[in-house]
Amino acid sequence: QDKLDGLAPQVALLRERIQAIVKSDVNPAERADDYKKHISAIASSLEQFKSATMEEARVSFGKVSAALIAVLNEFPPSLDENVYVMSCPMWEKSPAEWIQITDAVLNPFMGTKMSGCGDVVKKFAMQK
Repeated sequence: QDKLDGLAPQVALLRERIQAIVKSDVNPAERADDYKKHISAIASSLEQFKSATMEEARVSFGKVSAALIAVLNEFPPSLDENVYVMSCPMWEKSPAEWIQITDAVLNPFMGTKMSGCGDVVKKFAMQK
Protein backbone atom coordinates (compact mmCIF):
# COMPACT_ATOMS: atom_id res chain seq x y z
CA GLN A 1 0.00 0.00 0.00
CA ASP A 2 3.06 2.25 0.06
CA LYS A 3 2.17 3.45 3.56
CA LEU A 4 4.07 3.29 6.82
CA ASP A 5 0.99 4.16 8.90
CA GLY A 6 0.39 1.54 11.58
CA LEU A 7 3.61 -0.36 10.85
CA ALA A 8 5.43 0.41 14.11
CA PRO A 9 2.68 -1.02 16.36
CA GLN A 10 2.47 -4.17 14.23
CA VAL A 11 6.24 -4.70 14.41
CA ALA A 12 6.14 -4.10 18.18
CA LEU A 13 3.34 -6.66 18.59
CA LEU A 14 5.19 -9.27 16.55
CA ARG A 15 8.39 -8.53 18.49
CA GLU A 16 6.49 -9.03 21.77
CA ARG A 17 5.01 -12.33 20.62
CA ILE A 18 8.34 -13.67 19.37
CA GLN A 19 10.01 -12.66 22.64
CA ALA A 20 7.34 -14.64 24.51
CA ILE A 21 8.26 -17.70 22.43
CA VAL A 22 11.98 -17.11 23.01
CA LYS A 23 11.42 -16.99 26.78
CA SER A 24 9.07 -19.97 26.88
CA ASP A 25 9.84 -23.64 27.25
CA VAL A 26 7.89 -24.46 24.10
CA ASN A 27 10.18 -26.52 21.93
CA PRO A 28 9.75 -29.43 19.57
CA ALA A 29 10.69 -32.76 21.14
CA GLU A 30 13.54 -33.16 18.66
CA ARG A 31 15.98 -30.48 17.45
CA ALA A 32 15.14 -27.99 20.20
CA ASP A 33 18.45 -26.18 19.69
CA ASP A 34 17.72 -25.69 15.98
CA TYR A 35 14.25 -24.40 16.82
CA LYS A 36 15.58 -21.90 19.35
CA LYS A 37 18.18 -20.74 16.81
CA HIS A 38 15.45 -20.04 14.24
CA ILE A 39 13.23 -18.23 16.75
CA SER A 40 16.20 -16.16 17.91
CA ALA A 41 16.88 -15.19 14.26
CA ILE A 42 13.31 -13.89 13.97
CA ALA A 43 13.72 -11.96 17.23
CA SER A 44 17.00 -10.48 16.04
CA SER A 45 15.55 -9.36 12.71
CA LEU A 46 12.66 -7.71 14.56
CA GLU A 47 15.02 -5.92 16.96
CA GLN A 48 16.86 -4.50 13.96
CA PHE A 49 13.69 -3.53 12.07
CA LYS A 50 13.96 -0.02 10.61
CA SER A 51 11.01 1.86 9.19
CA ALA A 52 11.98 5.51 8.82
CA THR A 53 11.47 5.19 5.06
CA MET A 54 9.48 2.83 2.86
CA GLU A 55 12.70 1.33 1.50
CA GLU A 56 14.07 0.68 5.01
CA ALA A 57 10.79 -0.94 5.99
CA ARG A 58 10.81 -3.18 2.93
CA VAL A 59 14.42 -4.24 3.51
CA SER A 60 13.62 -5.02 7.16
CA PHE A 61 10.45 -6.86 6.16
CA GLY A 62 12.48 -9.04 3.80
CA LYS A 63 14.82 -10.03 6.63
CA VAL A 64 11.96 -10.83 9.02
CA SER A 65 10.16 -12.80 6.32
CA ALA A 66 13.27 -14.84 5.54
CA ALA A 67 13.61 -15.78 9.21
CA LEU A 68 9.90 -16.72 9.44
CA ILE A 69 10.06 -18.81 6.27
CA ALA A 70 13.16 -20.60 7.56
CA VAL A 71 11.37 -21.72 10.73
CA LEU A 72 8.29 -22.79 8.73
CA ASN A 73 10.48 -24.86 6.42
CA GLU A 74 12.26 -26.61 9.28
CA PHE A 75 9.30 -26.93 11.64
CA PRO A 76 6.06 -26.94 9.61
CA PRO A 77 3.13 -26.11 11.87
CA SER A 78 -0.35 -27.57 11.88
CA LEU A 79 -2.40 -25.05 9.90
CA ASP A 80 -6.08 -24.12 9.76
CA GLU A 81 -5.62 -22.68 6.26
CA ASN A 82 -3.07 -22.81 3.46
CA VAL A 83 -0.05 -20.54 3.71
CA TYR A 84 1.90 -19.55 0.61
CA VAL A 85 5.51 -18.48 0.23
CA MET A 86 5.77 -15.85 -2.47
CA SER A 87 8.83 -14.48 -4.23
CA CYS A 88 9.54 -11.22 -6.06
CA PRO A 89 12.07 -11.47 -8.91
CA MET A 90 12.57 -7.68 -9.02
CA TRP A 91 13.50 -6.92 -5.37
CA GLU A 92 17.24 -7.17 -4.70
CA LYS A 93 17.83 -5.15 -1.52
CA SER A 94 17.01 -7.93 0.95
CA PRO A 95 15.52 -11.42 0.78
CA ALA A 96 12.54 -11.14 -1.56
CA GLU A 97 10.16 -13.76 -0.18
CA TRP A 98 7.14 -13.39 2.06
CA ILE A 99 4.22 -15.45 3.34
CA GLN A 100 0.53 -14.87 2.82
CA ILE A 101 -2.74 -16.80 3.08
CA THR A 102 -3.85 -16.37 -0.52
CA ASP A 103 -2.18 -17.56 -3.70
CA ALA A 104 -2.90 -14.25 -5.47
CA VAL A 105 0.32 -12.23 -5.41
CA LEU A 106 0.18 -9.17 -3.14
CA ASN A 107 3.78 -7.96 -3.40
CA PRO A 108 4.87 -5.89 -0.36
CA PHE A 109 8.24 -5.00 -1.89
CA MET A 110 7.14 -3.29 -5.10
CA GLY A 111 4.08 -1.61 -3.63
CA THR A 112 1.17 -0.31 -5.64
CA LYS A 113 3.19 0.13 -8.84
CA MET A 114 3.82 -3.63 -9.15
CA SER A 115 1.63 -5.32 -6.54
CA GLY A 116 1.12 -8.40 -8.73
CA CYS A 117 4.83 -9.01 -9.39
CA GLY A 118 5.93 -12.40 -8.09
CA ASP A 119 5.22 -16.10 -7.93
CA VAL A 120 4.13 -18.75 -5.47
CA VAL A 121 7.26 -20.75 -4.62
CA LYS A 122 5.85 -23.00 -1.90
CA LYS A 123 2.59 -23.96 -0.26
CA PHE A 124 2.17 -25.11 3.30
CA ALA A 125 -1.09 -27.03 3.21
CA MET A 126 -3.68 -26.86 5.95
CA GLN A 127 -4.16 -29.93 8.08
CA LYS A 128 -7.57 -31.55 7.76
